[in-house]
Amino acid sequence: MLLKAAFLAFTINFISFHQLVFGQCTGALWSEDFSYTDGTTIGANNNTVNPAFDWTSGGCTTCDGASDTWDVRNNKFQAHDVNDHESWLLTESINIVGFSTIDFCVTISEIGDHEGLYMSADDCNDVSNQDYVDVEYQVDGAGWTLVQNYLGWCGLYNSCANHTFFGDDGATQGDCRNSDVDWGSSNLTITGLSGSTLEIRITVRNSAGSEYITIDNITVQGNTPLPVELVSFKAEVKTENVLLSWTSASETNNAFYWIERSQNGSDFKELAVVTGSGTTQSSSDYQFTDFNPISPVSFYRLKQTDFDGAFQYSHPRRVTLEQDERLRIRQVYQNQNQLQVILNQKPKSIYRLRLIGLSGQVILDKTEQKQEVIFPIKPLAPGFYCVSLINASVNETIKFFVH
Repeated sequence: MLLKAAFLAFTINFISFHQLVFGQCTGALWSEDFSYTDGTTIGANNNTVNPAFDWTSGGCTTCDGASDTWDVRNNKFQAHDVNDHESWLLTESINIVGFSTIDFCVTISEIGDHEGLYMSADDCNDVSNQDYVDVEYQVDGAGWTLVQNYLGWCGLYNSCANHTFFGDDGATQGDCRNSDVDWGSSNLTITGLSGSTLEIRITVRNSAGSEYITIDNITVQGNTPLPVELVSFKAEVKTENVLLSWTSASETNNAFYWIERSQNGSDFKELAVVTGSGTTQSSSDYQFTDFNPISPVSFYRLKQTDFDGAFQYSHPRRVTLEQDERLRIRQVYQNQNQLQVILNQKPKSIYRLRLIGLSGQVILDKTEQKQEVIFPIKPLAPGFYCVSLINASVNETIKFFVH
């Protein structure tokens, strides 16, 4: 457990890894200290590993007057009396490939009495004069995650918990803070992220000439280079099968890859294992074919495992198989007076289903258009039986045994 010292550390488990390394954002992979002339609103390309503007800003730039500012002032990015506008600062897409965990830090400071809901207002009434800062991030373009209630002192109202930093409620309410110092200067730290790209977005709102909010020292730190540098991982439909292929640039202590598969993208099960290349500085290519993919959608991921048991996951890959491209019988159950047949996908047209004994007698002959059907039948004697599925493009027969 991290202790409260110079800052509070807020841990986000974005993706499962065997180890999570906590950093202090000291040796920066990417950084911005806003050392620009006053009035700057777009960051130069100082982080040259990413060939783009380091950051952009928008929303309130001059708002309702020259005294309302949202730009660099005194080597910090500053919001001054932005009159209830939302103003934002967005980093470029930061390359974070090659690290097992990524941390980022930013200093958010305030001067003046920043208001929340007050004067006996509730969440449904007076929403003016709410001052807040929202810090959000997204990895690999997967959607924005808001850091909520970073200081952990929200109480009576939801509004406070829906922001990273929030103003007080005036003299009598006690939602967050009832003093002129709402959060002072706070070093926000997010740890344990992983992926290929990271973007950080900071949104600010305040509304009085005595109020200032500043942003400074945004830093991104990469920790623990990955034992396997994965260059690519692809999942492609090949006729009725799925071909998985991946390439590593280098490997250290790599024992094997588990290939895992899921129907919903969250519940993965082990499908196969492929031996790794141990330790090598050369690139390595791998392939595996899934001859029985889940239809219509399958998700795949790699679980790279070291000789010492440590492991890490790749990001999942999704494939979609064409509906009715190949209709098949997935499962057959016989339970006393019922026969249940489940197909691999929902049919688009009618089909014929036949139950046949091994002596050749037809026990059941029906037409259906459901993916799962239950037929009433007499109890079957122990032995082998066949179920045939027939339509315009499929004539498939499977054998099953009744105990």
